[in-house]
Amino acid sequence: MALNVELHTDDLELTGGILKVDIYHAADSPADLARLTLEDELAQGMGLQKDQRVEVWLGIEETERVFTGRIASVGTEILIKDFMVDMLKTKVTKALRDVDFHESAGLLFRECGHSEVVLPEDPSPIKPSVIFHGWSAYDEARKLARAFGYSFLPYFDADGKGHFHPADDIDECPVFERGNNIVNLLKTGNIVEVKTVCMPSLFHSMEVIIDHPQVKSDVVLVKSVRHISEGGSLRTIFTFEDVTAS
Repeated sequence: MALNVELHTDDLELTGGILKVDIYHAADSPADLARLTLEDELAQGMGLQKDQRVEVWLGIEETERVFTGRIASVGTEILIKDFMVDMLKTKVTKALRDVDFHESAGLLFRECGHSEVVLPEDPSPIKPSVIFHGWSAYDEARKLARAFGYSFLPYFDADGKGHFHPADDIDECPVFERGNNIVNLLKTGNIVEVKTVCMPSLFHSMEVIIDHPQVKSDVVLVKSVRHISEGGSLRTIFTFEDVTAS
């Protein structure tokens, strides 16, 4: 069955003319990225603008939202970055007294225009002072987490909601095996690229298990791309470093 790809804005729902979609999650980029390739005539007539809020929806019989963000560039290829761009471009200068992590983190997101954010369930200690020195909200968030003894980072989900809390526990790591769900494995030095059936839940820094003649190990992803071709096939391509390679 054909895969349906839709682009939603506040004013329109585009349900045809999208030739290809790539959704990137990379460890070296705070903001995730979606790239859509459109038919030439469609790209010229849509009137999309930079920084416009858009959503990408995918599905077969029914579609679901898989990416929300702002347009970074417009043409026959549309580049969309998730709302992390708001945290990257917003500078925050504030001095707070007698605050916990939740109040401080909530303020950072509100300064970027995002009032809805998921924070840790457990309460945090009260700090006598928290000072934001005018760095980007993303860098201030990283600094804030360290100040409270946390190691997690802020991110935005597919619905555009902010998150700043520990990652949900995963009972079992996904397993990828030759002859089962690995379509292709390409190894160049220590860098390994795996093409597999679509796994929407794969993200950078996630641990997975590889069972393949070239690699048999638990690995940590550094990049994940969901690729939808012009023919409608859906694949996930992920990359990791094989630290066991000699």
